[in-house]
Amino acid sequence: GFKHIIMNPLVTGDLKFVNGTYQSPYGTIANEWKKDGDTFIMKVEIPVNTTATIGFPTTNVSSITENGKGIKSIKEIKFEKTESNRSYYSLGSGTYSFKMSL
Repeated sequence: GFKHIIMNPLVTGDLKFVNGTYQSPYGTIANEWKKDGDTFIMKVEIPVNTTATIGFPTTNVSSITENGKGIKSIKEIKFEKTESNRSYYSLGSGTYSFKMSL
């Protein structure tokens, strides 16, 4: 357990902000996201020696950035698939700040 983390935020209804953490055996898992109009901002923390799959609530992959850089240009973040109006990427441990258009 907790070697591979799946984060798949569901942006629905009036919910505009979520902030949660969990102390896993490998360290802190954190996810914070905010919806501001048509912009979605998400910060994640993935512990050392773990990996994650992140489901972004958009299929417009060209709009996804991590710390200001286009996600497609970051070698450590790998595209997995697009499914049900979502884009999925795999990544390693670290702290990430994503921004995208919905």
